[in-house]
Amino acid sequence: MSVRLTHALDQAILAALPGPMLVIGAQQPVDLVDMPIEGLVVQNTDFMATRSLKAAGIAVSVDATGTFETSFVFAARNREAWMAQMAKATSLTRPGGLILLDGAKSDGIEAIARAVAATGLTVETHAKAHGKLVWFTRPEALPEQFTSWAEAGNLRKNTDEFLTAPGMFSHNQADAGSQLLLEHVPDGLSGKAADLGAGWGWLSAGILARNPAITQLHLLEADHAAIDAARINITDPRAQFQWTDATTPLGLKNLDLVIMNPPFHRHGATDPDLGRAFISSAASLLSPSGRLFMVANRQLPYEAALEQRFAKVTTLAQTGIYKVITAERVKRRVA
Repeated sequence: MSVRLTHALDQAILAALPGPMLVIGAQQPVDLVDMPIEGLVVQNTDFMATRSLKAAGIAVSVDATGTFETSFVFAARNREAWMAQMAKATSLTRPGGLILLDGAKSDGIEAIARAVAATGLTVETHAKAHGKLVWFTRPEALPEQFTSWAEAGNLRKNTDEFLTAPGMFSHNQADAGSQLLLEHVPDGLSGKAADLGAGWGWLSAGILARNPAITQLHLLEADHAAIDAARINITDPRAQFQWTDATTPLGLKNLDLVIMNPPFHRHGATDPDLGRAFISSAASLLSPSGRLFMVANRQLPYEAALEQRFAKVTTLAQTGIYKVITAERVKRRVA
């Protein structure tokens, strides 16, 4: 829910928003309060958000198309990604239609408002709750900067020579935690494997390159854009790709290996339960002789969850920031 939009409508700063409407970045049905349901389309690449929205009967697309009377873009975690989403929303809005952006000051909403205003468009704002609602009217011809902003959100090679895009986790290069994990996963592994939260595929690519006896490696990732990038980055036929929630039943079992660098943020807040859910999922996927390798921030309290699900838990490495842990011998009965 956008408290800023609600307040602007209540105060008659804005009139009721006409549909059909495109919304980019809504995470749950409550985010769509005060928006016209008729003709509403939400664009979101997150599996869990998509599942929640579809369950409420809302049309969701990972790549929206069409022409809309109004577009609304929630803040993205990356400014380039947010600008690209704003440029796309503007391109899909009819000339004379309204484009709205919503974000906290910490999201960079003020800088984005200034960037749009610098193109010559008239930008209006409404401040509330440590953030701003920003809106402008779609002109007949878009300023050329909108093309540059849209292109900045496209796939491009990062420093690891992998294709990624802004907004994906650690899109500029493999994060230090994944690098540390790969250093401590031994060679000579075999059988069926899974990478939970595989992102754009760097860790999986390293595991496949070093372990020719692995017969299958399932990349499971909640970000549709990231798993699509992984499909391009990894051409090894042993790799299989699934856009999914790695913490729910996945249709896999009796795996020999699970690797993971689980996320620990949900909607911007630290949530250790997310990592614990990944541990539970890994245990449910592994065979009795299977093995888990994971990396996590050192301060996160995952050891109890690991010891609850595995008979043997070993810390392989620790730095000032990260720890690499391996776990073996799944406990089929949880105490």
